[in-house]
Amino acid sequence: MKDLYLEDLKEINLKIKDNILIDTKTGKNINTLILPEGIEYITPKIFEEVKNLEKVVLPESLKAIGYEAFEKCENLEEIVINKNLESINSCAFSYTKIKSLILPKNFKVVGDKAFAFMTNLEDVKFENKNTEIKQNAFGCCKNLKNVILPKSLKVLPTNLFFGCINLENVEFGDIEKIDLGVFFNTLHLTKLILPKSLKELNKNFVHVDPCLLPDGYENAADGYIMEIFSYASDDVNEIIKENKFTNLHELSLDKLLDTGKSFKEINDLYKDLER
Repeated sequence: MKDLYLEDLKEINLKIKDNILIDTKTGKNINTLILPEGIEYITPKIFEEVKNLEKVVLPESLKAIGYEAFEKCENLEEIVINKNLESINSCAFSYTKIKSLILPKNFKVVGDKAFAFMTNLEDVKFENKNTEIKQNAFGCCKNLKNVILPKSLKVLPTNLFFGCINLENVEFGDIEKIDLGVFFNTLHLTKLILPKSLKELNKNFVHVDPCLLPDGYENAADGYIMEIFSYASDDVNEIIKENKFTNLHELSLDKLLDTGKSFKEINDLYKDLER
């Protein structure tokens, strides 16, 4: 295996024009990739399917990564992200083995399927409160367990966590819309707190494929129920009530149902999400 360091750049013929990495003849046996300062944009597909690549170190100058840039680098386990990175486009790291992601304060956009099918991914944290996230960004990340979303995020887009079967915790702020399929087949996400700000809820926001349930269950609702603790409007709560995969606990200052937790416990959780 060969590591690619700065002194090797002439040997592999990186083509950089106007601060854009536009082409490379990087060998398929490269193990570690450390890109030089000065690059601001990595063009699409440039390192796609470099099978032996295990680690990538991005330069401080980098601002954006093009679509499918590292897609199907099936042994890529570590990405060192710089503080100035602003966007990662569609499928840029899909089908890799990266285990955790911390997206920096300057980060603005996650493209659709940018991190989809990352089977080793467990934790994601956004340091920028104003990041936009596109649909299916984390689809089928089957080992994803914990996600802290940007606090200003207003929409959970279509299929955001589709197929994240081990997802246990999602934290968000004052969202206004939950779209189609956001929590499809999230078997281990058993509790969800919905804020007062929620205005629109797709009736198919949660679903479970019966084939994923243990033997002996007649239908998905018998084997999977998501407990919803809702501060949202009556319109939103009516949609939840119609959904066979959920139990609703309506929460307000003057109304407390038997939730299995005290009002203070649930309310403290909700306040934590607002911070």
